[in-house]
Amino acid sequence: MQKFLPNSSKSTSGFTLIELMIVIAIIGILAVVVLGIFSGAQGSARDARRVAEIDALAKNIESTRDPQTGYYYYPQARFNTDYPVPGLSDPVSSKVYCQIGSTSSSAFSGPTGNPTPWTGPACPIGGWASITGTTINGVLGAGNDITDSASIRGWKVCATLERSNTVFCKSNLIQ
Repeated sequence: MQKFLPNSSKSTSGFTLIELMIVIAIIGILAVVVLGIFSGAQGSARDARRVAEIDALAKNIESTRDPQTGYYYYPQARFNTDYPVPGLSDPVSSKVYCQIGSTSSSAFSGPTGNPTPWTGPACPIGGWASITGTTINGVLGAGNDITDSASIRGWKVCATLERSNTVFCKSNLIQ
């Protein structure tokens, strides 16, 4: 009878191969879930930074409004004071913030609505200029860019949000 019963003095320690494979599979599934949550949280944090920076820039521009004439003047020197090195830039280095100005005396005469989301280092076509680091690029020409002339009546600053692939903009109250 002793031949057929297991020897009680021998201990069988360790895990079987199937048990180890199940544990590794569970750890892998948990890792994928955690990485998905973490990457979503990073994108949300970058979007929150974009919204905060556009809000701050809008307030800075609005503070330059001359109450008697209604004109804005936000020169490069003032921008550099407001945003010293490294300046103002999108959290993803391959993207930019964009802005546009208008000289219309009654309302913002730039493109209506928000621009379409952009993914590269250039603003949408149609008069938009980029904001990169310590420079508000003045590609729009005199009188049509908030940094180029004291005759700006309307302005809009925007950023593309990565989680929703939408554009977040702030503009002056004339619009």
